[in-house]
Amino acid sequence: MGNCESAMVHDSYGVPLQEGCWVECTNKKGEGQTRQGTGKVKFIYNDQITFYWPSWGTYNYTQNDIYWYGLRRIMSDKAGTKLQKDQLVQCMKDGYQEGIVISVDTESVGVSWVGEKGCGNGRKLLSQNEVEQFGLKIIGSNARDRKCVAGPCM
Repeated sequence: MGNCESAMVHDSYGVPLQEGCWVECTNKKGEGQTRQGTGKVKFIYNDQITFYWPSWGTYNYTQNDIYWYGLRRIMSDKAGTKLQKDQLVQCMKDGYQEGIVISVDTESVGVSWVGEKGCGNGRKLLSQNEVEQFGLKIIGSNARDRKCVAGPCM
């Protein structure tokens, strides 16, 4: 294992990077750049960070590279898709329980579960490790991405 939360290993915004967390590229304004997709931190050792990009493969970066590409730590579902507020998610364990994302920060995602139990015995906040452990996946877009076609909105 590498250096967890080393002062030398952080994203472009000062947030510590850990093995297993996900990042996205941003532009100079801090807006996410979807073309590159998301990348997962595989290894941290000294001043080198190995990322796995599902669309591109495995690459090594230095802290200067992280600044150059504007890499920002994010929370993602089990497939690496960025989690955002108001998305409909499903827990692939615990009876395929569904919920709505109510909060997201760099280290956890808050979910309001439908029904009494919820995923992970009703856990409201999940770390990235727990998201992957419970198999959380996005099954519906967030409210601001939905549009009305004809007739009443669904």
